[in-house]
Formats: sequence, structure tokens, C-alpha cells
Amino acid sequence: MTNWLLAFLLFLFGASAVMAQLPTATVLGVVKDSSGAVVPGANVTARNVDTGQSRSDTTGSDGAYRFNALPVGNYEVRVTREGFQTAVRSGFTLTVAQEAVISFALEVGSTSQTV
Repeated sequence: MTNWLLAFLLFLFGASAVMAQLPTATVLGVVKDSSGAVVPGANVTARNVDTGQSRSDTTGSDGAYRFNALPVGNYEVRVTREGFQTAVRSGFTLTVAQEAVISFALEVGSTSQTV
């Protein structure tokens, strides 16, 4: 009985350790303008270029954004805000448990212009 109980407890602890290491990562950053002032309300989209899946959000009053639990893979992040040129960062790969800091400095212009 003791061996069975010990095996069961080891199984439970092992299962919780496996669940804690999901194959996900985080992308976070701050969106500012060319003068260094934060840009609240900017639309930010993180897109996995391998799968086409994307998540979007808007920056907070501090210009910050954060995408938690993104599946690992190759990504691009796009930022748009009325009165500014669209900014894109691409060509980076997220790995397990990584926190990638991708910040932007938006240039004045129209959203149809991309930097």
C-alpha cells in the first residue's frame, strides 16, 4: 500500500510540473511617439506568421501592451494609431517561456504608411 501511495504522489507532482511548462511565450512593450511621449489607445496585433493566428489589443494609458501565452513560433507585431504611420516588427521567433520586449516609436503620418 505504501509503494502505491508513493507512486501516486510522484505521479501527481510530475503531472503538475509538466503542466507548468506550456510551449508559450510573452510579447510586451511600450508604444511612444517620436518625442518619447506614450501613445495610449494604439492598436497592437501579434501574428504568428507560420499559422496566421493573431491576437489584438490596445495600449493602456501608459502606452504599454502585453500578450501572454502566445504559442511559440515566428511572429510579427503591428501597431496602428490614427495620425501615425503603421509600424511593424517582424522576423523574430518566440521560444518557450520567453518574454520578448518589442517597443515602438511611432512617426507622424497616415496609417496607410508603414515603417
